[in-house]
Amino acid sequence: MTLLIANPGSTSFKCKLYDLATMQVLFQANVERIGEEEGIYSFNLTGGEKIVLKQPVHDYPSAVNLTLTSMKEAHLIDDLAAVGFERIVNAACDAERFVRAAVGVETKEAELPDVLS
Repeated sequence: MTLLIANPGSTSFKCKLYDLATMQVLFQANVERIGEEEGIYSFNLTGGEKIVLKQPVHDYPSAVNLTLTSMKEAHLIDDLAAVGFERIVNAACDAERFVRAAVGVETKEAELPDVLS
């Protein structure tokens, strides 16, 4: 089973896919310059070379689709158990809703303990 952690920012989208048994990162991606004509999409699979592509990334759905397509092609989200979000920017909520809908995994808000106090 796997866990996808997504970090939508104001003009970027980052994510990592973990194997829940080992907590090994199976896949990680970074989409930068969302909304610009020349976006940058970089990703790599465990043990693989980092791939960097420059292409238009018009919006968050486009950014999320880039990452999901790469994971689907590698058969990495066939056993996706959960999606977690690291929220930095409030405007990222639209990206969060899109990821939840695109992946089709039921998610719930959770209270996390305050470990920084």
